[in-house]
Amino acid sequence: MTIAPSPTPASSDDRAAVQAAYLEATPRDPLALARSWGVITETVALPVRPPANLGDREAFWVTNVETDEHFQVEATLRVQSPHLAFYLADGISVDDAVLQAAATTFESQSWALFSQWFDAAALPSAPITVLNAAIPGVGGYYAADNELPRALNRYSNEREIIFINANAVDFAGAGYVGVLTHEIQHLLHRNALSHPATWFNEGASMLSEDRTGVGNDGLVSAYLANPDLQLNAWADSPSSALSHYGAAQLFLRYLDAQTAGGLPVGGLAQADAGDALQPLLEVAQARLPELQTFGDLYATWATANMLKDATVDRGQYDYAGLPRAIRPVPADAAAAGTVHQLGVDYLAWAASSSEQRIRWEGDTSVPVIPAPIAENEVVWWSGRGDARVSTLTSARIVPEAGATLRYRAWIDLEESYDYAYLTVSTDGGATWRSLPTPSSSADDPLGLNLGGGWTGQQTTWRDEEVSLQPWQGRAIQLRFWTITDEAYNTSGVALADLRIEGVAEASWEGAGFVSMRNQLPQEWELRGVLYPPTGPPTVVDLPVADGRAAWIIPANQRAVLVVVGATHATTELARYRYQNGP
Repeated sequence: MTIAPSPTPASSDDRAAVQAAYLEATPRDPLALARSWGVITETVALPVRPPANLGDREAFWVTNVETDEHFQVEATLRVQSPHLAFYLADGISVDDAVLQAAATTFESQSWALFSQWFDAAALPSAPITVLNAAIPGVGGYYAADNELPRALNRYSNEREIIFINANAVDFAGAGYVGVLTHEIQHLLHRNALSHPATWFNEGASMLSEDRTGVGNDGLVSAYLANPDLQLNAWADSPSSALSHYGAAQLFLRYLDAQTAGGLPVGGLAQADAGDALQPLLEVAQARLPELQTFGDLYATWATANMLKDATVDRGQYDYAGLPRAIRPVPADAAAAGTVHQLGVDYLAWAASSSEQRIRWEGDTSVPVIPAPIAENEVVWWSGRGDARVSTLTSARIVPEAGATLRYRAWIDLEESYDYAYLTVSTDGGATWRSLPTPSSSADDPLGLNLGGGWTGQQTTWRDEEVSLQPWQGRAIQLRFWTITDEAYNTSGVALADLRIEGVAEASWEGAGFVSMRNQLPQEWELRGVLYPPTGPPTVVDLPVADGRAAWIIPANQRAVLVVVGATHATTELARYRYQNGP
């Protein structure tokens, strides 16, 4: 927890602040939030449902992910299995025998795998609803808010449910069981941890398809064609995330290969793998103990994706599930480039009759977020993550003459899904009410806005002020919040120059909000791959000191330089340049 009269980070870079933002934010608890915000005042609970019978009809809320709109469908229960209840929306025609065959395959293969992966506490006791309907923009989806009472989210279906787009699947093919398996892994993963990291969660779903024999290389191939994307980040829509799916799938294939098919997915989920990278490193270290950091692991995997040669270094540069090797890009005599964090560039040099001297330079620092922040300026930052809550609180007595809260705000939140707020409490923080601000809105298209929230992008600093006149002479607490949903997150919220005019310097207490200067050390991982005229290739680690590295390529050997940005706590690009010559 960070407490300061004004934000004052303890060091010249923000590694400790970023770690504190991750550790001090709390998991999103919609019920607790609704109570403290006065959305509900009585006890609410999910309805007790009697066992369903074949032929039962129900109405369901469905999300159009292309327009972020909800619509209702009527559906009939057609097939049941021990763990699934299959509903078909009106207008969808599928033979019951086809659905039954899919259910049988799922139970014998997919559920058997999940029973190995997850503890019993993560496995539902009642059948999971599978709604097959016409759903634009996706093959299928899972949304945890369907497990809330409708008093908390008016679009909730009040049950554990997954959705499958009947227009995008062949019910009689492996693809349908693949979507079933993929989405139910999400549901179980979320049962194991309320705030899973999207990239690891998606990778686990892709791996579950592989392990049950219904996976394919389509999205892996999309990644191999474009490997410079950030492994531990995501995209804002399913269509733009295709390569991210492939990257996560391929990385977990690599880890699974290191454990001979025994990757402990459920245990990793409980350890918050994905946001926490150490658990993934420790899995790999069981076979590759020389790995020191997650960046080291990533660079080894990235090199394997290009080299694909099981004869090198105990086979760590090839693995089952890698369909082809990445082709490196021919290097220029001199050039500049950028690479994503936990992304990779491959630069190739042809063999030369004389040795080649490569000089390389890269950034030594990188921003945490893309906000324009002056050198040595200190701001409050909300941190980032899925299904998390960050707060920044100040308690005071408003003078009889009143006072005004002033601040500057920079906002980058997923539109209509993630929100930030300014609130006030007069009962010591037991309950809160939203304070309208010049840029907040009460619009609530998806039932996620608790009232008067900020959402979307405001990526230039905006000066705002809020009158505290209604609380003159009273003891109050002011609190900024950032509340995110599952599946995707952006850079978050930054606040600067917080002051309450008419009040002595205020102290603010952050829980998830941290003070920072917006600067991290840029870390690098470089690997050199040499191809001698005879014999197997060799891989060398190239040390980077003060952003510089040098590499001598011997005569008559072609070579590839693997360039990895390794500062995983930001999504800002890393810049570098190189030159072949003296």
